[in-house]
Amino acid sequence: MVSQMQSISNNSVVRGRILIVDDSSSIREFLEHQLINADYIVYQAPSGKEALDEIYKKKFDLILLDLVMPGLDGIAVLHIIRQSYSEAELPVIILTSRKDPGEIALCLERGASDFLSKPPEINVLLARIKTQVQRKQATEQLRQS
Repeated sequence: MVSQMQSISNNSVVRGRILIVDDSSSIREFLEHQLINADYIVYQAPSGKEALDEIYKKKFDLILLDLVMPGLDGIAVLHIIRQSYSEAELPVIILTSRKDPGEIALCLERGASDFLSKPPEINVLLARIKTQVQRKQATEQLRQS
């Protein structure tokens, strides 16, 4: 089941909407806490199928996607996302405990915007998220003008 959006204080500026996709509830909760503290609106999905359902219902600025999940794995989910959304339209950062360079290269070739090992160094993760979200928002502003 996908968790509900967490509220952000009225004094904060929302930086973007992020979907965390991971079969580990502890990873999802940890990331959600960190991202809410950084003023992002956060949703969770415990599986690839539920992530895709959410992606087609809601507008997200970025997806944090686990690579290894039962059912639809991260590469399959990424492939499906890229059939509908370009990297500029919906950045995807892959998170995994695997460190196989071939797997990393495959993810990047299939359209991943970035790749981080688990557990991610939170400052590095937040910096990479910020960069991807800002790039997406700048692209949207250019398209609108």
